[in-house]
Amino acid sequence: VVAPDGMVFASSGRVRTFTSEGEKRWTIENSTPTPPVVVNEDGSIYFCAVQSSLRTLVRRFDTNGVETWRSPMIAAAVVAPPVIGPDQTVYVPTIPLGLPNELGLIAFSGSGERLWEFKEFPIPVSPAVAADGSIYVASDNGVVVALSSNGARIWGYTNGVPIVRGIGIGIDGCVLLAQTNGTLVALTGRSPVADGV
Repeated sequence: VVAPDGMVFASSGRVRTFTSEGEKRWTIENSTPTPPVVVNEDGSIYFCAVQSSLRTLVRRFDTNGVETWRSPMIAAAVVAPPVIGPDQTVYVPTIPLGLPNELGLIAFSGSGERLWEFKEFPIPVSPAVAADGSIYVASDNGVVVALSSNGARIWGYTNGVPIVRGIGIGIDGCVLLAQTNGTLVALTGRSPVADGV
């Protein structure tokens, strides 16, 4: 992953950073990042790390590799990268590990406080965030739900076909879904994609 300032982040059991010229800067040992690192506009990084007992937590590091916060443990797996909203809210999609567990979308503030969660279904793909704060999530069986910035359900849609990689938002605000049957579905949205997301 490449940051706006040219820094390169590589993850494989640990997170390593390099300058744009290839010089090693710093390493986060024993980080076990999964999925890939997400770089914020300010150069800070976020990633989900698997801990003992198959629990996951979200970690944030500044541009010098100093950990600035970590979330409480999440009793779920994270298989898609989190998304950082324009207000610095971190949206983490989760799938269950077993019972009891957490699933769905969990929102954390920019300082790591757990804000809310959407638990209607497991979310195996990264959400999309619109400029007005709307969040779009998809299940692995083709259900798409629009949420408000406080996690309230606005609307839902399904045609029963699973989503391939995730959700996109067009410049006109339409919600785009690439499906496993090769179709691209466009739904009417409320706002274009948020800047920097």
